[in-house]
Amino acid sequence: MSPFFRAPTTWMNVALATKPRLRDTWKARAGVVLDVWHTVRAVTLHFLWRDRNRCLFDGRQPTPAAPALLAIFSASCAHFRHTLRRRYDPEQQQTQHMVLAEMRRHAGFEGFVRANSTVLGVRHRR
Repeated sequence: MSPFFRAPTTWMNVALATKPRLRDTWKARAGVVLDVWHTVRAVTLHFLWRDRNRCLFDGRQPTPAAPALLAIFSASCAHFRHTLRRRYDPEQQQTQHMVLAEMRRHAGFEGFVRANSTVLGVRHRR
């Protein structure tokens, strides 16, 4: 998410649900950028909490980092597709496409999207 924020995000930003300060180029699109941020944040916290419970109560080992990121990115993309189909007006949809295009260039997300080329595609009913 660093292309959107002035400072790198920290675990305190994630845990406390703070709004990171946006770069000037994204301030006009703050609503959509922060929706995407809070989606990724919420999915990450949900995954970590469920993984913690599996370890604590089921005696399992923690999920390795690569499969954990795959699960987090997959769930986040499902939420992104939902918002593109249902929640936004056409202008906000265009903004979300811009945000997701920027995320595709981000080192952590780029490999996932390259390996799963249709993960951000929205199929429309005929």
